[in-house]
This record gives sequence, C-alpha cells and structure tokens, in this order.
Amino acid sequence: MTKGYKEVRGKLGVFGIMWRILFWGWQILMLFSCAVGFVNVGEELTRSPAPRDAWEETAISVGITLGLGMNFVLWASGSIVFGIPVLLTRPARAMVKEE
Repeated sequence: MTKGYKEVRGKLGVFGIMWRILFWGWQILMLFSCAVGFVNVGEELTRSPAPRDAWEETAISVGITLGLGMNFVLWASGSIVFGIPVLLTRPARAMVKEE
C-alpha cells in the first residue's frame, strides 16, 4: 500500500464570504451594464429619423466607443479592487501525509 498526501483546507471566514459576494455582485452589475449599453447602441444606430451627415455619424461612433470603453475600464478597475481582497482572504491549504 502506498502512502500519499491529502490536501486539507481551512474554512472561509466572514470577511472572505463578504468579499466574494461583493466581487461577484460587481461582475453581475457590470455585465448587466454592458448588456444595457449594447442594447442602447443598437437602438441609436438603427434609429434614423433623417439622413445624417458624415460628421454626425462620426460623433455618434466616437461617443459610443468612449462610453463603452469607459464601462470596460470601470469594470476592470473594480474587478481589481474587489479581487485583491478575495485572493487575500482565501482559506489556508496544507498537504498532510496519509497514514
């Protein structure tokens, strides 16, 4: 019979649970925000009450790009802010020899 090692994990604390809930809540909120942004972009691009000039099309495209770009930057920065405490509150792990 071979003897091996077994992984033993600690329990997640209250702060760890809190940070995980905040992290995943942020992810869901930002995913919803991006979905709403894309829907609004589609509505804006298909709405055409009158023929637009080239500068109007360019301005709309630049505005859409800046808005969605800022949304992604906010998503990434919030993920870093909430993700670091999630990593720091992980439960401890150890390898224990089986006998």
